[in-house]
Amino acid sequence: KCVMIMPMHVNSAITYIGHATLLIEIDGVRILTDPILRSHVSGFIRRQTPIPEWNINAVDLVLISHLHFDHFDMPSLRMLNRNVEIAVPIGAGTYMRRHGFRHVHEVSVGSRIKVGSIEVETTPANHKGRRPPFGPRADCLGYLIHGSKLIYFAGDTDLFPEMNHFPT
Repeated sequence: KCVMIMPMHVNSAITYIGHATLLIEIDGVRILTDPILRSHVSGFIRRQTPIPEWNINAVDLVLISHLHFDHFDMPSLRMLNRNVEIAVPIGAGTYMRRHGFRHVHEVSVGSRIKVGSIEVETTPANHKGRRPPFGPRADCLGYLIHGSKLIYFAGDTDLFPEMNHFPT
């Protein structure tokens, strides 16, 4: 997998980092999705450096879609500033706070978070959310990022009928 930058607008770009990790830059806000920032995670081997350290520390918001190890990697999350805003499914907030994160939003379908000039709305996703073997249990979520463009991120999801009702 390669890193690519997709310009969408003068004030927005999406950089593919790998697997479900994206750096979304929209309207002056930098969003990191399901961060995998290490070279080896859950059977995945990264062939190149994920993102430079200066980019990691400049993130405004982290979105976690679900708690599987390849989407919720605590060693990768520990690389981030503990003051970053982070959205996790309900059931993972206490775990995140225990690891020193100060601005944790536990979200469920329909939740909204405002960061800078954008608003993030939580949507359903069709995937199992349990963290095996004994980890926290939480729903899988998708996110609609509302700004000058509308961006949909859902981590791992199958298609499902309710997707037809998402705004376009």
